[in-house]
Amino acid sequence: MLKKDLNLIISVLQEDVNKQESPIDWYSVLGFLQSHRVDLFFYRKAILQGITIPEQIEKLLIEQKRFRTLLCQKNRSYIERIGDAFEKRLKKYAFLKGSVLSGTHFEQVANKYYSTRRFPQKIQIYCEGERNGNDIDILVRQADLAVVHEILSSLGFRQGVYDCKTNQFIPFTRQEIIKRRMTRGETAPYILLTGDKLKPFVEVDINFSVDNEPDNQWVEFLLIDTVLQEGIRTLEQSKFFLHLVLHQYKESVVFEMWKRKKNQSLYKLLDLYLLLSNGLVSLGQLWHYCKDSKIKGICYTVLQDLADVFTGLKKNYSFVKFIEDVKCVKEQLLVYDYNTKTYFKTTQGIKDRYIEFDQLNYLKGITEND
Repeated sequence: MLKKDLNLIISVLQEDVNKQESPIDWYSVLGFLQSHRVDLFFYRKAILQGITIPEQIEKLLIEQKRFRTLLCQKNRSYIERIGDAFEKRLKKYAFLKGSVLSGTHFEQVANKYYSTRRFPQKIQIYCEGERNGNDIDILVRQADLAVVHEILSSLGFRQGVYDCKTNQFIPFTRQEIIKRRMTRGETAPYILLTGDKLKPFVEVDINFSVDNEPDNQWVEFLLIDTVLQEGIRTLEQSKFFLHLVLHQYKESVVFEMWKRKKNQSLYKLLDLYLLLSNGLVSLGQLWHYCKDSKIKGICYTVLQDLADVFTGLKKNYSFVKFIEDVKCVKEQLLVYDYNTKTYFKTTQGIKDRYIEFDQLNYLKGITEND
């Protein structure tokens, strides 16, 4: 990926293109956009900003739009089905991330200066099909895992993985199920075979922690005041944003996420940027959460990285002031490998790391001399 093309992509995503220009290498750009799952959002914003898109590339994006819109509608039906079953048996749970972001309208609580709006309105940050998720994420209390297992089993879900190459379900052993539960803060995936050629399986990830360790206190805090958002139970809006921040931090410090190239997926940073830039986050409420020193450090690290990618945030006085208020000593980001018990440090800043496909090239093992 050429740095010039990367800068143009970011400019389009944050609607900050100063003049009509096109990428140098559309092959590279299209692969990057699809790999980071921001291609359809980029396409809509590029058209609005007068970016000329080659006919061949545009046809591919239009086809993807049709396909993912249909996929989004199918996914929504499964979310509603699962939600109905959960509502009957659980008091505290919440759908997370893409399950909520896809096509949902959020209350605009602040204006462009992050001041509180007198008359909040609801806006949609993604059009249908632009923010599809590979799975359905749900947050629950650890104490409710047995009930969750019963609910999903009754709906036909089994724990394992779906092999897209062979179109087969591969069940996990009891040992693998326990290992994932002990080291990831989430259960082994629940898979439902659908028999649908367009969507052959549905995957549900049950999260019971916001990091890799069971943490009932934070989960209880997040689940105190869940809300129904267009028929889907999710976290209160500020807590929804906070969870995305905590999740981004979790994926940035776990070696396994780097191996799977999930440590800085651009679509996850775009989620955070759009919620902030569209006034869907109360910085005052976020500041209140930052009274917890751990949350404060995580917010500072993630939002500082966010502003290094989406530099338009640095032009907003309220956001800059918030970063200054929560500023703490930003330690060297350390990535931990739970299998080898090894720490790694990063060798480049977050934006520069987008240049290469293999993120592991930016990690260096820590020695006794470090």
